[in-house]
Amino acid sequence: MRLSLLSLPALAAATLDAYSSSSCLQPIRASAPPDCIERLVESTALVDTMLALNSPFLTPPLKALFGLDNVTSDADFVNALAIPLGSWQARNWDGTVGSSRFDAFCTALTNTTSSTSSPAASSLADSLSALDLGASSFPQDPRKAIASLATYAEYVKQHVAPLCPPDEPQDACFGTDEYPGDALDDYEWRSWAYQFCSEWGYFIGAAPQGTPSLVSRLLTVEYTSKICRKAFPPGELNRASASLSLFLPLPRSS
Repeated sequence: MRLSLLSLPALAAATLDAYSSSSCLQPIRASAPPDCIERLVESTALVDTMLALNSPFLTPPLKALFGLDNVTSDADFVNALAIPLGSWQARNWDGTVGSSRFDAFCTALTNTTSSTSSPAASSLADSLSALDLGASSFPQDPRKAIASLATYAEYVKQHVAPLCPPDEPQDACFGTDEYPGDALDDYEWRSWAYQFCSEWGYFIGAAPQGTPSLVSRLLTVEYTSKICRKAFPPGELNRASASLSLFLPLPRSS
């Protein structure tokens, strides 16, 4: 089982540029509650800043804060953090057929009344404070920044991490380095993946440099298109596009 933002057809769109992957998230940026977007952008930037240090004193407690301790790859970790955004298009004016999951995500993200203190948050705040890097990208008040991040982390810990069964390694659920094969019960995600790999060529990722991003900058086209190369290698019916990381169906002989 592989879980990611790209595995959720809810963010499908009819026509998209292969390299304008962040455009899929523009409706969320434009229409979601501004305080939710502000908190998400700030949290995402903080996570990226901490991961960039590749510190054994920051990365493990950061992943533990989100309940994703055993996701090995940093890119796979931040990809899992983006999963809640997939609930955006499930919203509907008619509450009987729509979903309120995205609203619940925003409510959790902006909640300033509930206590999110935990050993993991305290450990991370201690480590961040002790580094004293003085970088402009780092928060002036690490403890306040981690307290803000903890609301996002708590939602992921409660609603994303449990998507992986307790008897399965987290890398098996959220990882992308290993491809499990072509079992018959994989048909649903493979059918969807074949569409965006061979027809649409869009890969939901970070905003362009200079634009605040809703998802991590580790979510590059190279990363998000990895599934195409893993699941549909060049062969008799597929070939690789030289300019994009797409695999295109070869014409069938009549």
